[in-house]
Amino acid sequence: MSEWLIDLFIPGTPRAQGSMKHVGRGRMIHEPKLVEWRNWMIESLQAWVRAHFGGWEPLDEPVEVAASFWLPRPANPRLEHAATGLDVDKLQRAAGDALEKSGVLKNDARIVRWINPEKDWTHDFTGDGSIPGVRLKVRTRS
Repeated sequence: MSEWLIDLFIPGTPRAQGSMKHVGRGRMIHEPKLVEWRNWMIESLQAWVRAHFGGWEPLDEPVEVAASFWLPRPANPRLEHAATGLDVDKLQRAAGDALEKSGVLKNDARIVRWINPEKDWTHDFTGDGSIPGVRLKVRTRS
């Protein structure tokens, strides 16, 4: 396997990208908080790529993506892990779209494998998972 080309933690409250909402006259929209989250991921990815690579051509080859989503821990969670609320596949959908719209990928269809996608509550120790957000890693598939 190749090394990770991108390894970035994006702080914020992850949002799931589900079905669009019909608002009349044939107009369909995404939830505003999803749009805000996805735009933040796009901006963060673009800034990271500029800082680490300068110029960048979108990857137009098969890639693998690892994604760990950390959700805000409720005051009294019913379950030990975040097995409620947001579907992990819909969290992945938002991340895949951000990878494409940021110019990291030519098309999110280039993602041929999601490696151990996961979601969990934030926790009290430092490092990944101490604050809400997502760790995204991207590498080419050899």
